[in-house]
Amino acid sequence: MSRLPALAALLAGLFAAGGCETAEDARPAVFARFDAAEQEALRLIIAEDLGRKPVRFGAGDPTREPRLVVLPPPLGPHETNSPALPIIYDIRMGAEGCFLRREDGDARLPLTSVDCRDAD
Repeated sequence: MSRLPALAALLAGLFAAGGCETAEDARPAVFARFDAAEQEALRLIIAEDLGRKPVRFGAGDPTREPRLVVLPPPLGPHETNSPALPIIYDIRMGAEGCFLRREDGDARLPLTSVDCRDAD
């Protein structure tokens, strides 16, 4: 009479059969290059994700380490300090190619115009 066991079995089957790759399934990657063209392509992708411009990159070399640091926006004319922190993106590579994953979330930003390679 109860539909609960049937529903639970159906959901379990769907999750098992889905085969969706998660960010944890993907492996760390680095950029093949980080020249002006790649930086501009990344700025456009990240600006859309954050909903703001300008996008400035922080310390680190994403051709050697699998992360990209984005600095907070600059202070406004009437600000003396800001609680904003840098945003960290993990560079990952999965079956569908390279992508960025924000450290504070699960959203993927596909990187179709930027070349990546395994971080190993």
